[in-house]
Amino acid sequence: MNTSSIDWFEIPVTDMPRAGQRLDMLRSAIRARQCVLLEYTDTGGAPSQRSVRPLACAFWGGKWTLAAWCEKRDDFRSFRLDRIDALQLLERRFAAEPGKALADFLRAKDRRMPSA
Repeated sequence: MNTSSIDWFEIPVTDMPRAGQRLDMLRSAIRARQCVLLEYTDTGGAPSQRSVRPLACAFWGGKWTLAAWCEKRDDFRSFRLDRIDALQLLERRFAAEPGKALADFLRAKDRRMPSA
């Protein structure tokens, strides 16, 4: 399997036209801790523009997803790559900040999942 290593886990590389075009840019932004501006369409078809701190890309449920800290919502959000209409790397970088890291994102997701 063709993979690209990003510090904390391996990400499989697939040929998904729309998502694949953005994956390399997002990986670069994650490594450089570079903020990203997204033009995004949600599940209801509503467009929005978000400035985010990208944390990780993951392939699950048949879709690539970006885990990020959303500056507009001041909270973690997940964005499906196939719903990103435009992507711009910003010059602004971000530093590691308590409560806004990938480990915090994962803990928050665990808390939101129902217990068995």
